Amino acid sequence: MKQIQLLFLSLTISSFCFPQPNVELGATFGQSYYVGDLNTTSHFTSDLLNTGFSVFIRNNFDGRWSWKNQILIAKVNGDDALSSNPTNNLRNLSFNSPIYEFSSVFEFNFLEYRNFNENDKISPYLFGGLGVFYMEPKTELNGNLYDLRLLMTEGQTESYNRVNLNIPIGIGIKARILQRLSINIAWGMRKTFTDYLDDVSGFYPDPSKVSALTASVSNRSTNQLTAFNNNWESQRGNRQTNDWYGYMSFGLAFRITKDPSSCHFTPFY
Repeated sequence: MKQIQLLFLSLTISSFCFPQPNVELGATFGQSYYVGDLNTTSHFTSDLLNTGFSVFIRNNFDGRWSWKNQILIAKVNGDDALSSNPTNNLRNLSFNSPIYEFSSVFEFNFLEYRNFNENDKISPYLFGGLGVFYMEPKTELNGNLYDLRLLMTEGQTESYNRVNLNIPIGIGIKARILQRLSINIAWGMRKTFTDYLDDVSGFYPDPSKVSALTASVSNRSTNQLTAFNNNWESQRGNRQTNDWYGYMSFGLAFRITKDPSSCHFTPFY
């Protein structure tokens, strides 16, 4: 009877044993940049790179799949003066904007990557998911900084949204360097659902329907000579494509949970 009671007690305690999540906290430091109407092709131009950093929490489900939630603070900018396209040089527009992003992505490891297996401690990976970000494009003119959204530089009747969705996609490599510490190197792009990250999308406005300040900021073309030799109401940007921004980073992740195969309570050892 005593043995049966001990067995029943052991089974009861064991029923409360369940695997712990394999959770890491981390941070990254890197460079952010933008691709859009004011930078159509370049990805790593030094004058368009800006400092960014993030914090994240990652749950490793198994050796192949992870789920990461991240807060990113970065900056992007664009400048027609840096373009190799003479038409863009003549347009002569520029902008900069902060980026405040929250994203939730899944990571797929090409190799088995387990924090508790000495043979599975490095892997390249892909990631993709969904994010939301805040932007605030501004430009400098005659020593003054202007909020482009408020000026409605293309004659809009309503301002575009500062908060927009994006789709983060990218690649990286992760490696465990200590029992609880790993490093991450990653590069990813964000497909946005706005064409106004750079405040350039459609056409120059009718100057008679906007303020003098809006007209000055909107049309800074170097070939805008006279009222009769102008490009008002002509094409200003390409509204067929939305803007993108990227982030390449180096990061550290610290595992805050124990071996997920262990129980929360082990009565005998």
